[in-house]
Amino acid sequence: MNLDIEDLLAGAIGSLIGRFLLFVAAVWIGCGIGLVAVGTDSFLFGWANIMDIPFMFLISPLYLFSMWGLLNFPFLLIALFYFMMREEAGHREWAGILAVESFVIMLGHAHRHNSGWDEIGLAWGSWIFCSAPFSPCCGS
Repeated sequence: MNLDIEDLLAGAIGSLIGRFLLFVAAVWIGCGIGLVAVGTDSFLFGWANIMDIPFMFLISPLYLFSMWGLLNFPFLLIALFYFMMREEAGHREWAGILAVESFVIMLGHAHRHNSGWDEIGLAWGSWIFCSAPFSPCCGS
């Protein structure tokens, strides 16, 4: 059996690209979950159209730029390094990144988009309901 250097390099580079895309997907989906949870009251009480959800999902990573960004961006760099370098990084790490990013969106924007305590409570309650299946402690 001959080992071909091109196959080895293509496999390694392809693996790194795949892991990077999985990391970006975790961040993007986490931001989307957080942003939809922030806007839950708008959808329930008719202030926004349900057709706005795909647009909200597309712009959701922009909401990472908040006052919590100073703490979040070092976490993202460390998580990216960890996710790229470890071959054992799997669904638990992916779900952890997703949960942390949705939590950062909630911390940065839940109090800005919602005015009353009932609206803020509804946003946090829907976030807990939506992000619980992605929590690293849930499931095996």
